[in-house]
Amino acid sequence: MNTFLELLITVGRFAVGLWPLMFLAVLFGVVKRRKGFGAVLRTSVNALMLSWAFFALLNLAFYFFKLDTFHLLPRDVNMKYFLSVGLILLPFVVAIVLEQRHKRINAETLEELKALSPSDFEKLVAETYRAQGHKVDIVGATGDHGIDLVVKTRKGETWIVQCKKYRGKVGEPVIRDFYGALRASDADAGAVITTGLITAQARLWADGKPIFLYDGDEFLDVMKTTRIRKSLPVEAKK
Repeated sequence: MNTFLELLITVGRFAVGLWPLMFLAVLFGVVKRRKGFGAVLRTSVNALMLSWAFFALLNLAFYFFKLDTFHLLPRDVNMKYFLSVGLILLPFVVAIVLEQRHKRINAETLEELKALSPSDFEKLVAETYRAQGHKVDIVGATGDHGIDLVVKTRKGETWIVQCKKYRGKVGEPVIRDFYGALRASDADAGAVITTGLITAQARLWADGKPIFLYDGDEFLDVMKTTRIRKSLPVEAKK
């Protein structure tokens, strides 16, 4: 165990000085994906910032334990360049985060909804419920049976919500699975909200059950009109 730890420390002490090469490798890998310029820029900045944070943690760890490290560049120059790269990347990261939040909050078309990441779509659905005065917990990947949100409504009910960031159709099997999760939970009702379409068979199967279904157009309409108090249903079907 001690030998392995010593080997790991030795590798880390050497690798920490190779950050310029690692940065170039990350940048080259992102550009090779051949997305649009905006997508490449966003992905590059995010990837480089994560890499920078990783090397910053390594540097801090070795500094704390007073261990010497290898440097591809002279020590003083290395630190200046490293800190400069972090300072250059930081405003880009902030701008990207603000841009993503703006897109999430101000999505006006179905294509803008579909362009959101799955996590951003979950956040948008959660924000829509919160804007209507309900409490929302985002459980995401940690939720059982694909449950993404748990909503505590103003009327004291508990809802589970599944957010499907699809371009295709949500069919009956998906709704059946969700209904199984609903019955296994203590929730009063549930909703499946998607950026895609919901098949007629799925809607027919859900009829009469405490499940509300929203396709992309229906959710977009609710989202855009929340400001004038048109709300997602928050009472279970009786």
